[in-house]
Amino acid sequence: MLLSTVLMAAGVLTGTGTAHASEMTSFYACVYKPCDLTNPNDDFTAGNITWYNWAVTLNGTVYANPSRTYTVQAVFDAFNGSTRIGSEGRTVVEPADQRSFEFDMGGGSAAGKVDRIRITIVRYWSTGGSTPGEQFNFARP
Repeated sequence: MLLSTVLMAAGVLTGTGTAHASEMTSFYACVYKPCDLTNPNDDFTAGNITWYNWAVTLNGTVYANPSRTYTVQAVFDAFNGSTRIGSEGRTVVEPADQRSFEFDMGGGSAAGKVDRIRITIVRYWSTGGSTPGEQFNFARP
């Protein structure tokens, strides 16, 4: 799969912000660095982060190796400084090989402004246990 095809399918190259958005950041995260988005055996996520005043909207797709024997989850953690203020996961369960998503994180002034998103791809083995991938961090522009 070509990188541009993957990113376009995830909306990275075609994403548009809303009138209230301050910035948009394209993202991708995989199990191990460096990401090889042309490798059909790699598990990864790609999409956009739209940064609002206090909150963010994440949209994109989680992709999983179609011949895998495990479940793939993308974990999205929102931070204000070093404090984690939210966490969401999006999971691809066999036999599917991808899952699209769109959701909001943050927004409460008590928790603070979202200034960083951390994304981790986790493999959950059918025999039990899990293997988290490397962490990818995306800071507010």
